[in-house]
Amino acid sequence: MATYNNTQINTACAAVAGPYGPFTRVTDMAVQPVPNDMVKIQVTDNNGKTLFMTYEELTTAALRNKRIAEVYGYEYVLHALINQVASINTTLQAMKETDGLGYTVAEYEQAVELLRGIDVTSGYL
Repeated sequence: MATYNNTQINTACAAVAGPYGPFTRVTDMAVQPVPNDMVKIQVTDNNGKTLFMTYEELTTAALRNKRIAEVYGYEYVLHALINQVASINTTLQAMKETDGLGYTVAEYEQAVELLRGIDVTSGYL
């Protein structure tokens, strides 16, 4: 069991990357029971939405992303999909620009595998 203070929570909130972070702490940890490692901390993301999570959820990316997905629903899935497609597009452009001749058969096969690998829903909705 652990106890966290406002400074630790603020540091963890500030470390959350965009597009949802940084977070702003709302809960005052000084008035919470000790130990407070299971207290649901109220935070606000940079879009003004309210989330509640424990310190572990706040500081563990996979757990934090699950909480964000619960608040944003399909907006989160759509954003993840857009990011994956943009990443694939960047990879494809890099392939194309290496020799200036367009794509080889192997590059087309790799592109298909990248597209097949898109999975934004598992574990979130």
